[in-house]
Amino acid sequence: TYKNEQGWRRFDLQNPSRMDRNVEMFMTIEKTLVQNNCLSRPTIYLVPDIELKLLNKLKDIIKCHQGSVTEDKSKSTHHVYPIPTTPEDDEWLRPVMKRDKQVLVHWGFSPDSYDTWVPISDIDAEIEDPPLPEKPWKVHAKWVLDTDVFNEWMNEEDYEVDENRKPVSFRQRISMKNEEPARSPERKDRKSSGSAKKRKRSPSPPPTPTECKRKSGKKGQTGVFGKRRGPKEDDEQDDLTKDMEDPTPVPNIEEVMLPKNVNPKKDSEHTPVKGGVVADLDEQEEEAVAASGKEDEDPNKGDQSRSIDSGGDRKST
Repeated sequence: TYKNEQGWRRFDLQNPSRMDRNVEMFMTIEKTLVQNNCLSRPTIYLVPDIELKLLNKLKDIIKCHQGSVTEDKSKSTHHVYPIPTTPEDDEWLRPVMKRDKQVLVHWGFSPDSYDTWVPISDIDAEIEDPPLPEKPWKVHAKWVLDTDVFNEWMNEEDYEVDENRKPVSFRQRISMKNEEPARSPERKDRKSSGSAKKRKRSPSPPPTPTECKRKSGKKGQTGVFGKRRGPKEDDEQDDLTKDMEDPTPVPNIEEVMLPKNVNPKKDSEHTPVKGGVVADLDEQEEEAVAASGKEDEDPNKGDQSRSIDSGGDRKST
């Protein structure tokens, strides 16, 4: 309907020149969903004992993302408590849905838009029904902080706390460190009766893009599943040699060093003279040898004749 009202022939979400009109379209869709009670904004009660600096920051984030803060606990949809002092394992996943030969996997402390379909052979665990939500939700402050990081309201189930303000989970979490399903033992009535099995290893999802990386302590996750999935998958493998220097290129022509006693300007004795013929050189060489041979014979004969003449003269005397 919106497309027809605007006179568009088709939706074009890739053209930068249409960005403003596309944003206006999404805002119109959002407004319509809110008016028809298909989309609701959280009304949040912040526990007073949250540190003042953090409290003000949380209020700004809630307002920025069109949520509301209330002082009336009974009218709130969420109760936000201080961040637990006990560190939580942030490298885990939860199987959410099975369809044909695929399983939808939710990555811990990532928004639902990051959920990934993986082959069913990679996740050997039962799919549990979601727990019955208790309203209001009881979550800790990271739920609001991560909403600001990802620009999306986070999954409350990842941040739930119990009456003692300790983290609690009612569905299995498959850790990427020890590969064992885990859940909190309390409140078993909110979890399904499906038994969890040990998970097989599965390939790592593509790396998370830079713009969707978490803040300090939330950078790309490592372990069995590597980094969490980002909004846009990057199928290309990282170049492992990109930070290395380029190797020195080998030239096609190599320089050969000549010995010092060799004169490179002197022509080889076997090199023909420019403009000459090899046959002519051979004939000239034979003629020169023959001439030198005659010269060698004539002086010997002259010496012998002279010695004979001198001997005859001595006898006559």
